[in-house]
Amino acid sequence: MKKTLLILTLFLAFENHAQTVTTIAGNGLAGLVDGPANDAQFNQPINLVVDSNDNIFVLDIGNHCVRKISPSGVVSTFAGSVQGFEDGAGVNAKFNSPFGIAIDANDNLYIADSFNHKIRKIDPSGNVITLAGSSSGHLDGIGINAKFNYPRGLAFDSNGNIFVTDAWNRRIRKITPNGEVTTFAGSAQGNQDGTGTMAQFYEPAGIVIDSNNNLFVSDHESHRIRKISPSAEVTTFAGTLLGYNNGTGTSASFNYPHGLAIDNNNIIYVADMNNDAIRKVTTNAYVDSFAGLVQGYLDGVGTAARFQNPYGIATDTNGNIYVADTNNHRIRKITVNNLAVSGFHLNEEVILYPNPVKDVLSIQTENGISFKNYSVLDINGRVLVSQSKEIQNNQINLTGLTSGVYFLQLETDKGFITKKIIKE
Repeated sequence: MKKTLLILTLFLAFENHAQTVTTIAGNGLAGLVDGPANDAQFNQPINLVVDSNDNIFVLDIGNHCVRKISPSGVVSTFAGSVQGFEDGAGVNAKFNSPFGIAIDANDNLYIADSFNHKIRKIDPSGNVITLAGSSSGHLDGIGINAKFNYPRGLAFDSNGNIFVTDAWNRRIRKITPNGEVTTFAGSAQGNQDGTGTMAQFYEPAGIVIDSNNNLFVSDHESHRIRKISPSAEVTTFAGTLLGYNNGTGTSASFNYPHGLAIDNNNIIYVADMNNDAIRKVTTNAYVDSFAGLVQGYLDGVGTAARFQNPYGIATDTNGNIYVADTNNHRIRKITVNNLAVSGFHLNEEVILYPNPVKDVLSIQTENGISFKNYSVLDINGRVLVSQSKEIQNNQINLTGLTSGVYFLQLETDKGFITKKIIKE
């Protein structure tokens, strides 16, 4: 083992978060083209989920089909073809503007086939059947005897029940494992809190369920996130008037929020559609900026990235976030990097010297780590310098940076390492 040339100066524990937005599929042109991620085309992808094998399934609403993105980045058409209604295998099936998608523990997909007013099920081999719903209307019942009116979002609770945002019925519906459809909450159009059918929604869209079986619904047209307890008590969790404002609960504002996703810590992510942004909502209802803000198309870190009317959002088990960037016709990925500088014990992995540094920073490793890429970030997580090739002679020239505190993020063959540096 090499001897330490210079011990990194000790700092107090510090943690920051940088979320990096990249494009994983779609070339920006509206179309239906399968193949490698950079060549593939989507037509207004609107929602998505990730299965247990890290395949991404995308509702490609303009093409009325379900697309699949493999972990290696190959895009294929999984189910659906032309607009219509038909059960069947793979591309022999037909959908009509599918809006919502959920996945169960066995990797079965469930689709809110909105303009067909039905809930469809697709098994892992691509066979499509109709689970519930018939013609447009509002009727509780078993399976295809029930009626929906433009169902929009789907989510599973821990008991295997499916909850559906029945958008134009202004209700939340429940489908039990045996296919029984009932009305769980909502009645007439409005913004009324209350229990069960005493509550009112304006146009419920996205839906997620936390680890305590609380439901969270994006009430799209009223710019709010609503919370529904397991006993069907509806309250306003976050948001009030149209706008863009961070804050707690009703002091925050959204602009037509649509898709919702939830991570393992019950943090909710919102596709704030007309703000062209992804927002983050903590368990105590604090709403914050997360990624995007200005309409356009740009990969980048945090609010420097740009989206165009993102509708759908999903998380995977590793904490990555995926966005259906609808009007950019692309699928985007947000990788959350926890920039942690914890203390002296981490110096056994990577040594930086001199630190503080004036011009050239040298890097020494203890355990045979090799470097791939590096980035220099400010304390707000913004990338200032990025190098996508090997670090020459284990040295980085920082001459162009002004004096201050920064973070060096190194991509190694063993993962990411982040260290605090001081520029003189």
